[in-house]
Amino acid sequence: MMKRRPLFIGLGVMVVLVAGALAVYFLTDIGIAPPVDTVSVQLSTSLDARSVGIVIAEEKGFFRTNLLTVSCEPGSGRIDPVRSVGSGIHTFGFAGAKEIIVARSRGLPIVAVAALLQYSDEAPAIASYAQVLFTTDKMVSEFPERVKLFLHALLRGWQDVIDDPEKAISTLVSQNKGLDQQHEIVTLRALIPSLTADINGRIGWMEYAPWKALYEELEANGLLDDQFDPSEAYTTRFVDEIYRRD
Repeated sequence: MMKRRPLFIGLGVMVVLVAGALAVYFLTDIGIAPPVDTVSVQLSTSLDARSVGIVIAEEKGFFRTNLLTVSCEPGSGRIDPVRSVGSGIHTFGFAGAKEIIVARSRGLPIVAVAALLQYSDEAPAIASYAQVLFTTDKMVSEFPERVKLFLHALLRGWQDVIDDPEKAISTLVSQNKGLDQQHEIVTLRALIPSLTADINGRIGWMEYAPWKALYEELEANGLLDDQFDPSEAYTTRFVDEIYRRD
C-alpha cells in the first residue's frame, strides 16, 4: 500500500495567502474590493466523480481564499479541451498526457502542470497520466502565481475528497441531481489509488520517465508531426513549490 504524504503549503504560497488575507481585511475595511483573478476551466468529462475535486475546492472556498473566481465548463464530445485552452477560450483544461504530447508536436503551446490520474510503476508507461491539468506556455511564463494558486486550491480540494469520499460525493450529488450517489462513490473509490500513485502519495506529481516512454511510443507509431524534448510537455515547478520538495 502506498504511503500517503499530507499536502503541505509551500512557503511561497503561504506568504501569498497571508498577504491576500491581510489585503482582504484592510481593503474591505475601507470599502475597496481586493483584486480577484478570474480563470475558466474546460473539463474533459461531465461533472462527476472524476472531477469532484474541483467541486469541493469551490464548495469549501479554496479558490476564493486564493483570490480566484473560477468558472467550470463540463466536457462533452463536441469540445476539445486542448484546442479550447490552446486558443485562449479557457485558462485551464484536463486531458490525457497523450493529447498534450501530440498537440505540442503540432505546434500548440500547451503544457501539463499536474497529473490528476496517475498509474503505479507496475502499469504500462503508455497508460500513465490519464488525466493532467494543463494550461498554455504563456500562462506559465507570464502568470505563474495564478497557475500556482489555482493548482494549490485544486489539490486541497482533491485531498479533502480522499480524506472523506462519501461527503465529497454527497456534495457533488446535491449539486447535480442526475447523478446516482452509489455509482459515483464506487467510481471515486476506484479512482483514488490513481490519484496518489506517486511513491510519496503526492497528488498531481509527475516524473520524466512516463512522459518519455509515452513520447517514444507515439513517435514510433508515427503520431507526432514534429520532434521535441518530452520534458517540454510538462512542468513540475508548481507541484514542487507546493509540496516543498526536499
